[in-house]
Amino acid sequence: MALKRVTGIGKEQSAKEKRPCAFGDRCPQLFEHLTATEFADGAMRATSTLTVFSEHGSFKGCLNNKEEGVVAFVTSSTLTGILDAFEEGLEMDALDWRRPHGSKQGQAAAKKS
Repeated sequence: MALKRVTGIGKEQSAKEKRPCAFGDRCPQLFEHLTATEFADGAMRATSTLTVFSEHGSFKGCLNNKEEGVVAFVTSSTLTGILDAFEEGLEMDALDWRRPHGSKQGQAAAKKS
C-alpha cells in the first residue's frame, strides 16, 4: 500500500459539538476525557490529549491530562489494546499518573520531595 501525501494543511475543523461515534461507545471514559470541556458543576476544563506511537514492535500511548498537569503511559501489542488499557485505567482509577519531566509543575513537585 502506498502512502498518500498530506492534504488540507491549515484547514481547521470545528470540535464544538461531540458527535456519537464507535470510539465513544467503546471507550466512554476516555472519550469524555478527550472531549469534555466542562466539569459536572459547569466549570470549564482543559481537554486531555492522547498520543499513540509504535516503538520496538509495541504500541505505546500517552494520555496528557492538561487540566491536572499529569501524564499516564500504557503499552500494548495492539492499538485497540492501548484504548482498552486507558479505558480500564480511567474506569478503575488505576492509571499511574505522573508529572512530566521538565515541566514547571514537575519541577515544583520534585523540589517538595
